[in-house]
Amino acid sequence: MSNSTCPVDPNFGSADRARAAAVITAVDAAIAQLKQDAATRTSRSSKMQASWKGPYADQFFGSEIPRMKTRTAELISELLQLKQQISNAVEGAATMQQHFNTWQSQQQAGGQ
Repeated sequence: MSNSTCPVDPNFGSADRARAAAVITAVDAAIAQLKQDAATRTSRSSKMQASWKGPYADQFFGSEIPRMKTRTAELISELLQLKQQISNAVEGAATMQQHFNTWQSQQQAGGQ
């Protein structure tokens, strides 16, 4: 890193880390809820399938239940990707802050 050019101060503080942690906690809670709801839906649909017959039942069990399972898996995957993006951003910001702090220390040591 050049001593003559000041890197951007990312100014990533504890409040930002706390916000990121809160979002990750919310994402984890959403994933857990989706998994719980999927298990409940599977259990209830199995019970329903034993007694519900006819064209609407065939449509529901043939296309709606698989669609719900697929969409739930997609949502969980999207949330996991979001969580990873947030984690990567936090790590990147911490690295930038560390580089800035090092640069700043070098500037202060050279200026004295």
